[in-house]
Amino acid sequence: MNNQVARIRTGARGSRDHLNRTALFRKRMLGTTLDVERIYQNAERHLKLGNERKKRGDCGGQMREYARTEKLLRQILTAYPDHLSAVALCINLYSKTGRVAEARALFDRTKKPRRSHVLYDAMIQAYGTQEPEKAREVFNLAVTNGQAEFTAYRIIASIYYDLGQFIEVEDVFKNAPGDLGRTPAILKLAEALRKMGKPNEALGIAESFIARWGSKSYSDDTYILARVIRGFCFLKIGKMDDAKIEFASLKVKTPHSSVHYARILCGYVFSNESLPQGEISAIRQVLRHFEEESDGSLKNDIRTVLLKLEHMGSATTIGQSANCANITQPGASRFPIFEH
Repeated sequence: MNNQVARIRTGARGSRDHLNRTALFRKRMLGTTLDVERIYQNAERHLKLGNERKKRGDCGGQMREYARTEKLLRQILTAYPDHLSAVALCINLYSKTGRVAEARALFDRTKKPRRSHVLYDAMIQAYGTQEPEKAREVFNLAVTNGQAEFTAYRIIASIYYDLGQFIEVEDVFKNAPGDLGRTPAILKLAEALRKMGKPNEALGIAESFIARWGSKSYSDDTYILARVIRGFCFLKIGKMDDAKIEFASLKVKTPHSSVHYARILCGYVFSNESLPQGEISAIRQVLRHFEEESDGSLKNDIRTVLLKLEHMGSATTIGQSANCANITQPGASRFPIFEH
């Protein structure tokens, strides 16, 4: 009996010792909340560095930074498996390294009461255009569990938009919350409607968003995007004067560093029947720079505009401004209206 009691006491003491060692390990590894935050910030920094190295074509540097990111995140998740920011960042990391199955396993392991919209957003993004059906499945889960905020709508709409499935984009927004119209996500719907041949509906969304959006700064890319959509809607419905005013204003006031500046220049060219030779040369030079950094439909559209500028410049050089006007007449144009 005494031996049994001794073993029980030893076992209890062993359990307590194990718990104490675990607590000590966590304390030594993470210390205070400030230490967790520092580790997380370092993980974010290395992930960002990895993304930058990827853009530069430095595959070795990219993978080294991603490995450092994962090591830091494991430190946090070993002690705090439900640390939401770390889980979301880890899902992001796994998706970038082709480990989407591991990302989903991590998402599923996270306790449901602890899943915030951040995790759903990260998982939808991880599936992306490679697995749109699974992305939609997670989006539907987010909606069912009340965790679908405007970012989720923006991501899933972007996936369908990039795949050219504009009807699906429209479907996503049919049952969206009413206040979604005041968020940037609604601009994806406007773009889809414009490309589906519904420019008047798209124009209504863009103008409503512009009226409600608090910022009217030309350094705000969201505000600029809404203005760009409005300009291309004007072109689609034949309001050439309105389009010319819109794009002329954007061209002058928007910083060249804006992600939408190439689109602005294309809209500006399409809304003008002719341009001075000096301006043609300047626009051509800027668009060639954007062409080198672009891909997909944007690159193709820029090439279309460069071709138009070449014809416009040739006509200007030989004094045939009447031919320039014929190039851009609605319904008779040799160059399709910019569609990106």
